[in-house]
Amino acid sequence: VEQTKALGETLAAHGPLDVTSVADRAAAEDLIHKHEVVAAVVLGPQPVVLTASAGGQVPTQIAAQLATGLQAQLSKIAAAQGAPAPTIETVDVVPLATADAQGIALNAAAFPLVIGGIIGGAVIAVGVTGTLRRACGVLVYGVAAGLLITLILQPWLNVLRGSFVTNATAVAVAVSATASVIVGLRSLIGLAGVGLGAAATLLVGMPISGAMVPTEFLLGSWGSVGQGFVPGSAMTLVRNLSYFPDAATAGRWWTLSIWLACGIALIFAASARRRTPVSSGREGAPTATRDAVLVG
Repeated sequence: VEQTKALGETLAAHGPLDVTSVADRAAAEDLIHKHEVVAAVVLGPQPVVLTASAGGQVPTQIAAQLATGLQAQLSKIAAAQGAPAPTIETVDVVPLATADAQGIALNAAAFPLVIGGIIGGAVIAVGVTGTLRRACGVLVYGVAAGLLITLILQPWLNVLRGSFVTNATAVAVAVSATASVIVGLRSLIGLAGVGLGAAATLLVGMPISGAMVPTEFLLGSWGSVGQGFVPGSAMTLVRNLSYFPDAATAGRWWTLSIWLACGIALIFAASARRRTPVSSGREGAPTATRDAVLVG
């Protein structure tokens, strides 16, 4: 009872937090491995604070502050009772890779995913003509970028874990999704589409992606909104595939696939619009098409 009261006071001192109660430590660890919670406090004869540094430095720092605050509360209670205070243990349940102990490289991985898609989309949009060639160019570029980026992040820098093929596929779909939207908008509305697609990705999607700050710590509903953009879904998917394999990833795969499909659809829609006959403006008059007829 004393520990529960002390924990309540400690949580209150750290502002509003979304707290979930479970039966035991195993259940708490299961939620962490599924990336449904960012940290847990296990009460008992030996209190333990469970963290997951792979989920981000912000929740890890908050968990450390909770451990310090709870230790102070328990020491105060123990002193009043004339008993020794239990020492709180902190356990990192899902640690980062040794080569990236601070998570800097993992967070920075968002930039090649985003910038790579923007650059590739801009190059294809400006340098490639033809509907089918543009669509194929997006897919081929995505595969090549996925392999290259994953080669750098996994075998070389040892930042990513798990299946190389799965990680490379996730990166490829993410890069292709961004590139396809930029190429599709360019095909539909001209060069302004390149700037519009790049701005939507870099200036809107990137800040609310959760790459630097976990989505749970973004204001309001911006964290959920960010997961609907390519950068947010891409970074969550890459992080979960490497460090939280028990987490649900279907939603992230679907989000990236829908963006990719929409971008490809825009490319073909622009082509179909260009082939649509243009009315002459007089009722009953024949329509003019882009095909010229030479009369001898």
